[in-house]
Amino acid sequence: MAGFRRTLAEKIRLKSQPFGECIVWTGYKDVHGYGQIRLDGKWKKAHRVNYELMHGSIPFGLVIMHKCDNPSCINVNHLSAGTQKENILDMHAKNRANHARGENNEKSKLTAEQVIEIRKRFKSRSRIDGARSLARGFGVTHQSIIAIISRKTWTHI
Repeated sequence: MAGFRRTLAEKIRLKSQPFGECIVWTGYKDVHGYGQIRLDGKWKKAHRVNYELMHGSIPFGLVIMHKCDNPSCINVNHLSAGTQKENILDMHAKNRANHARGENNEKSKLTAEQVIEIRKRFKSRSRIDGARSLARGFGVTHQSIIAIISRKTWTHI
């Protein structure tokens, strides 16, 4: 007797459940909360697989966006294809972007006061107050000093 093989739709149904208006993936999820399903020996995002199951292949260069902002949701009524730019604009419109600036950014090595001090002291081509010297004194790269001086970073100060 041949072994019983589930269809892809059955596999998806068994690994998801309704949660409010969403259909949430209950199987394995990546670190960002996106459901993962193993197909042909490879892990694929469950929301993309479910979208393709219902709508056909995703056109090259498009991403699948969540209207509900729930990465584990696979409800095709909450999913739409769009460009990465549209996805980013949607993220900003819904105020989901990381707005940590300056010393509130976890990667920041400087404080606002230090940035002000750098801008006051900087003298082009100076051995004492040039970019390389200030960088050594503040424990950052000279490229960071140049970015601060040219206002490519710390633009809010």
